[in-house]
Amino acid sequence: MSVSLDLKSTQLVEPPRRRRVPVRATELGIALIIFGTGTWVGTRAVQTFRAVGGAQYFYQSDFGPAVMLACGRGLQDPDPGNAPALAAFLLQQTDGLDCEDLPPGMPAAALNDFQRSSRYLEAAVALTWKAVGVSWARLALLNGALFGAVAALTYGLLRLAMSRALALLALVPSVTSTTNLMQVPQLRDYARGPFLLAIILIMGIAVLHRMHPRRVISWSVAAGAVLGLGTGFRTDVMIALLPFAITLAILVPPTVPVRVRVAAIAAFLAAFVVVAFPALRRLSQGGNNGHVTLLGLVSEFDGPLRIEPSVYRFGGRYVDSLAFVTIDSYAIRVQGQGVDGTSRQYERAASAYLAQVAATFPGDVITRIMAAIHTVAKYFLDSTLYPPVQVQSESIRAAYRLRARVLWRLGTFGFAALVAATAVVSAVNLRAASLIVLVMITFAGASAIQFHERHFCYLQFVPWWTFGLLAQTAIDGRRLFGIVTGRHVARALTFLALAAAIAGGAIGLSRMYQQRTARRLFARYESAPRSPLSVVRRPVAAGRVLIGTQDWLQPLPADGLPPIETRVIALRFRDDRCGPGSLPVTLRYDGRRRDADLSESIDVPLRSSALAATTLYAVTYDWRGDYIRFRGIEVDADRIQCLGDLSIVEGLEQTPLLLTSVLSTGWREGRLYQRLR
Repeated sequence: MSVSLDLKSTQLVEPPRRRRVPVRATELGIALIIFGTGTWVGTRAVQTFRAVGGAQYFYQSDFGPAVMLACGRGLQDPDPGNAPALAAFLLQQTDGLDCEDLPPGMPAAALNDFQRSSRYLEAAVALTWKAVGVSWARLALLNGALFGAVAALTYGLLRLAMSRALALLALVPSVTSTTNLMQVPQLRDYARGPFLLAIILIMGIAVLHRMHPRRVISWSVAAGAVLGLGTGFRTDVMIALLPFAITLAILVPPTVPVRVRVAAIAAFLAAFVVVAFPALRRLSQGGNNGHVTLLGLVSEFDGPLRIEPSVYRFGGRYVDSLAFVTIDSYAIRVQGQGVDGTSRQYERAASAYLAQVAATFPGDVITRIMAAIHTVAKYFLDSTLYPPVQVQSESIRAAYRLRARVLWRLGTFGFAALVAATAVVSAVNLRAASLIVLVMITFAGASAIQFHERHFCYLQFVPWWTFGLLAQTAIDGRRLFGIVTGRHVARALTFLALAAAIAGGAIGLSRMYQQRTARRLFARYESAPRSPLSVVRRPVAAGRVLIGTQDWLQPLPADGLPPIETRVIALRFRDDRCGPGSLPVTLRYDGRRRDADLSESIDVPLRSSALAATTLYAVTYDWRGDYIRFRGIEVDADRIQCLGDLSIVEGLEQTPLLLTSVLSTGWREGRLYQRLR
């Protein structure tokens, strides 16, 4: 159902009641047509992606239970040891599987962690296979249905802000974005989109429409069920719990009594718990939320977030092993005992470590959330604008390139347009404007946890919703101009000023606090006693030299060490010889697997006039059995004269946060926080 701006009543209102039924039926029919068309487009997009050699990855080897369920064997994890056809299928060595190839009486085990937390995804895959046959290629139909749902729900969100014609017009560039087409083959990641879009749409309906108390509760039950179902696909859809509860508590129309709001929240949570119970039971036994969040802080996400780093880094590489050694090191050093990476204790240790990060670096937490909001508002206009690989027609690829040139220019105004659209809405409906802010903080802001498009591609509607609302306002300009009053303008300006003051105050105050806490942390590094190391130099490939100790080049002892051994080493530089300028160095590791190589490069700024030597404090890890082994610091052979002495920093074992940092002269007065570029 569409809504329109009514400045006289200062709210977004529905069309007259006498048109409600036909309008609702028409909109439902359009949504169904969009869903059907989108399903076909999405299915074809996946098929073409596979045909041109694109790689799908959604943990296919863990979909044995889906095979068993599709073949009438129940949802259980089969042992493929005596079932070569099943083993080949799960390893994607074959595309299809005949259920008759499964031997009778196959041994099966309990579902593993992934399968338990993705129980509904497994069931959806099984139902698809039961209908069309067990085949990876035929599974494209499920991806297509998700694509169709994203398209239909996006249309619903666009209709909250603009006419039917504009909504249909804005829908096309939204769903045909390169990001959307490239992500739809990745089943598990893409599956979050329909559920989160449905929750946002229900939030919009609850805020914009006056409803009978029973309908408020009914919508709340529906939202809880949708979110519970989505949790069985991807547990991270639970980010919608808090914003939906806030919407019911604060943002629904004032005609809804408090007792109804409380009942609606209770009904929402009850429906969620009932439907999501299988996944929630798994989470109660441990999870990886802290692990995932910690990885989202590594330097690889600073670029996409458009963050300017400071003198420290929370991590250098986006690899699971880095998160594990960081969390386990914290548990060993601070809590006194190592933790198993799949246990409840591991999740608690990760949460405790992240609490230390938030308490010491609150400015960075807020800055990264603000950066995600700012970037999402324009991301789909100035990023990933290349033609998707599914597009093989040269004429259509040319159209995508032309589109990219136009959108890139629009991207400059993406965030400003969002602010302007929010101001327009605030002039007539403060609750609706607050909903926009809430959605951007809790959904776009939450993408800062790991800022990759696979986590926020469902938000592709944001820029088109923004420009569509502004276009609708311009179209209605003549009608609106005659009824706009100073009260409307004052309301909009007050809302913007208040939002800016809250955002600016949060960033400013948190940075002031962080400047003190970070200064105390790094002063502890600088004042800690050091033991000089006897250095050996070993030439390595491409004119590089590895600086380290003889012990670092040897295998770790088999016994007598904790599972993770943590050191902080200090390398002083000769600024007087090599400054001013930047010196690239590499912390070099060996690992038994690719994701166990924690090697990272750091550019060390040197100053020729420095009163004290620039010092690199590097946190290093060794994992028992040489699974991860720190080898030393690598530098270009012709810059070896830039290095000074190397030492072990002692007495930091109980320090909760050990961060690789570069401290130069005057670092205490420098900027000890991240900021937006």
